[in-house]
Amino acid sequence: MGLIEQNKLKRHQIRNCFRCSNQESNFQFFQEDSVDFKPANSQTLKLQAESIDYKISFNIPEMEKPGKIRLDPSVTSGKWLIKKIILKGLSKDIEFKGDSIIKHFKPNADVKAFEQTKDKSIKLESSGNDAYIVSDFKIKDYLEILEEKPFIYFLPFCFSFCCFILLFYLSKQKLQVFTDIPFNTNHILLFSFICIISLPLIWMNTFPIEQNVFTEKRILKPKPAFDFIHINRFFNAYTDYFEDNLGFKKQLSTLNSYYKFKLFRASSKPDRVIVGKDSWLFSVDQLTVAIIKTNTLFYEQSRTIKQNLEEMMNAYKQHNVKFSIIILPVKSSIYSEFLPNYIKRESKPTKLSQLSSYLKQFSSINFIDLTEDYLKEKKSADVFYQHDVHINYAGGF
Repeated sequence: MGLIEQNKLKRHQIRNCFRCSNQESNFQFFQEDSVDFKPANSQTLKLQAESIDYKISFNIPEMEKPGKIRLDPSVTSGKWLIKKIILKGLSKDIEFKGDSIIKHFKPNADVKAFEQTKDKSIKLESSGNDAYIVSDFKIKDYLEILEEKPFIYFLPFCFSFCCFILLFYLSKQKLQVFTDIPFNTNHILLFSFICIISLPLIWMNTFPIEQNVFTEKRILKPKPAFDFIHINRFFNAYTDYFEDNLGFKKQLSTLNSYYKFKLFRASSKPDRVIVGKDSWLFSVDQLTVAIIKTNTLFYEQSRTIKQNLEEMMNAYKQHNVKFSIIILPVKSSIYSEFLPNYIKRESKPTKLSQLSSYLKQFSSINFIDLTEDYLKEKKSADVFYQHDVHINYAGGF
């Protein structure tokens, strides 16, 4: 059996059982999304140049609305005998054999032959160009059947039952010992600790976090269904779900950041934010760091930027479109006096000011540098947020 895996896979599979003729080949599986068959949703299996029965398995990629499936011998010229195609579900499978394969899968023009043999197998012959067969159904039509969970997993049930018998026996033997132990403050402390570490787990299962793409800027990992056949994959998926949906995660993270900042004047994420003087926050963005620490803009860099901008300007000029560039300075350039002492400028002019001077001297580009305007305006009002890297309303105005 050949099993091809990729990240973030669903728990369903499609299995092909067929005999390959005497040639080495690449057999591909494509999953259609809401638009098309994309290479990102494909999987490939290399078959040996022997007449042998193969039982191969492709995992159905995770997507919101999975469409049709496509089986592709790629550009290999040869013959295959497909015995059956199975959609593997959690408890129920959907099987296609003989007539049902002919009925539900359609060949394209590069397939020389797609017909049923005497032994009910399907003969698929490729011309070697781009032959493939495509289902007339969509995977989403079968999701309700494929995702139906089994009433009970036999092996986990047996294991759990044995553990229950063992614990019951040990409890019965040791119960008398526990009852003789005097209850004291240590037991209260232990019980309180167990409650504290258990509360987030209880909360996340009782009051799950509502999906909010405006807060997280992404979709949280969903809770995976238990699949004993692929139990390793289940544990990895559950770990991702647990880390994303842990109870009180947002509140605890906010408290951690708040108290580190207020009590120790430290950042909870020093790789992303640094704390400057008077509690001013600055981004540790690579570009910002480069502007702060290395202020020399070499001649070759300036000339390359000038050439690229002039190409853009000339392209717009052909369409009678005026071309101007307005550059907003970064926060560290305007409020450099609040940077930590360990961050020093190597020279007074910034890269932006050097580029601005170079373009004014050697180019006709309308290059607008607002640095001086911001430096002038900040004397009367803040133009950047103290605890954010963005300009505020005054700076925007």
